[in-house]
Amino acid sequence: MRKAAFFLAAVLAAGVVPGRAAPDFAAVPSTATAAAFVSSVPAGVLDEDSAVALAVRNDPDLRAARLRAGVAGAQLFKAGLLPDPRLSAGLGRSSDHTGYSVALSADVRPFFVRGAARNEAAAAAEETRLEILWREWLTAEKARELFIQARADEELERTLGETRDLLLAQYQLDLADYQKSVSALAAVSADLAVLADAERALRGARLDADRTRHGLNYLLGLPPGANPVLTGESAEKDLSAGEYRAALAAMPERRFDLLALRAGCDSGEKALRLASLERFPPLTVSLEKARSSEEGVDSVGVGLELGLPIFDGNRGGVAVTRATKDQLRQAYSARLARADSQADEARQAALLSEDQLRGLESRLAEMTQAADAAGQRFRSGALGTDVYVGLMKSLLSARAEAVRLRASLAVARVALNALLGLPPAAPPPPQPGKTPR
Repeated sequence: MRKAAFFLAAVLAAGVVPGRAAPDFAAVPSTATAAAFVSSVPAGVLDEDSAVALAVRNDPDLRAARLRAGVAGAQLFKAGLLPDPRLSAGLGRSSDHTGYSVALSADVRPFFVRGAARNEAAAAAEETRLEILWREWLTAEKARELFIQARADEELERTLGETRDLLLAQYQLDLADYQKSVSALAAVSADLAVLADAERALRGARLDADRTRHGLNYLLGLPPGANPVLTGESAEKDLSAGEYRAALAAMPERRFDLLALRAGCDSGEKALRLASLERFPPLTVSLEKARSSEEGVDSVGVGLELGLPIFDGNRGGVAVTRATKDQLRQAYSARLARADSQADEARQAALLSEDQLRGLESRLAEMTQAADAAGQRFRSGALGTDVYVGLMKSLLSARAEAVRLRASLAVARVALNALLGLPPAAPPPPQPGKTPR
């Protein structure tokens, strides 16, 4: 009996370790994927990689999402804990003796399911970690797209400003002619209409640039009024057909969201095993020492209390867990199919933008030569103002469209690489003697 009492006491003590405290899950380490972070914006200048690093570190939404890792860690810690034992005592007295009873009891089923519970919590924590990495990946992609768009907005604003200045100069010339002769009234009216369109386009471009800047500042954790100088160009290149097929085949092993769903399926398997183990009835073991108040006789005993799984038996929990596991498998298959479709869509968008840009750049070269020749004739007085301004307006309009297409192509390439789970391309080395814009 003493051996049994010693064994029970040892088992109960395993669940209550004096001085054992929960780890601090408030200080959750970051799972950021960037290799290094800049501590501040150096000299007010940001290139694309620095912007991505700041976004992954400072994005408010991402910082809030990282706290989920602390919750998952706390749940893993909780899964490893054993239930506290229960102590009961009683006291009685008769005319001849004083009686008492002391009992120590504990549910022993958690000792048998503890390993399965820890495995299920560990798989869930891994799923959470991968989901956070996917959030970081998407944040990096968004930062690259906003950086590209902000750079394009700056160039577009300059081009549209040149167009407005050109049309304003033409309007002022025609206005001067109108002051000399009313016959120029039609030209002045036409100039005003065209100038108003140019002003409207410039205002729209400035609003878009301001909206993009605010979105980028929020993502980088910078104040709303911050205006760092953006420098450098996107280094993303087009993938060949063979490279695209190879990347698409390896995508399930690269994309964190697909890996997270697979970890969720693994967590579902472990949760099903835990639910199956919990179908076994609860078993309570107790050790009791007592003295009878009637006879004054001491006694020591061991008691067992066994639940009868007649009505419940955790059958509902097993059914729910099995259905959840099947749903996770289907979600993985659906996400994989959707990822294939999105990657193909992004690749087609990149190819289309590249083809359009190639044709436009060819026309731009011809238009630039024509504009240079027209400029020489205009300065020599052999070409009228209306014709020259019309040529320059067409050239500037084509340049603005080229800016939009380059940005669209760069964004499509960034999106394609992110969808395929490919790492970003290394930026080109700076050319000697060339000042970055």
